[in-house]
Amino acid sequence: MNCLPSQRRECSRRIADRRYRRRAGFTLLEVLVVLTILGVVSTLGISAFVTVMSAWNEGKTLTELDAQAEEAFEEIRRDLADALSYELSGVALRGTSGDAIDTDTVPAAHNADDSVSIPIQGAAVGRARQRAEMVGYRVDRGTAEGSLIRTVGSLDEDFPTTGRQEVIARARTVAFRAEYLSDDPGRLWESEWHGPGHPKAVRISLTLEDRDRPGIQISRKAVLRVHVR
Repeated sequence: MNCLPSQRRECSRRIADRRYRRRAGFTLLEVLVVLTILGVVSTLGISAFVTVMSAWNEGKTLTELDAQAEEAFEEIRRDLADALSYELSGVALRGTSGDAIDTDTVPAAHNADDSVSIPIQGAAVGRARQRAEMVGYRVDRGTAEGSLIRTVGSLDEDFPTTGRQEVIARARTVAFRAEYLSDDPGRLWESEWHGPGHPKAVRISLTLEDRDRPGIQISRKAVLRVHVR
């Protein structure tokens, strides 16, 4: 730009304005680069967030399954601590190994449904004396969708099938195993027990699975002493 000496200041201002206008704003390439970087960062952030939330949910589910297993063990522990002797009840603790299941329709892990029945001193009704009852533990593969069930019934049954029922593990019970500690040092843990006396202890193995997230499981084991009245 040719400027007269008297116009140099004005020319300098115009030149500066042009240079500023050239530097202002972004080119299309710069915008595309920025958008690409933002997309990558957003994808990584979302992926990390999803991973963290998934791990947190899985940890929460495992904690809940642990709590249910402990509740089940505590319920069985209370009944074993209240067990009546054979002399008082006329029956003994009974443990039956699970029957074979058709593994073509049911997973092999379900082929471990044992049952345990325990004679206990029942609750008092009004001023009546406490009566003896039989408490049974088994897995219901029917309407309860594999829940661990506690049934309180009559001593007349080896295993109570009618009576008060309650679910003591809301999660799906994949496997329920019971073993019995004998007084005979040569036999130790047995897979079944038919009395007439009671075993020294019962070892319960329990595998629970979350109903909403199949595949998330826990397996727990507890040795519960038998205290005979």
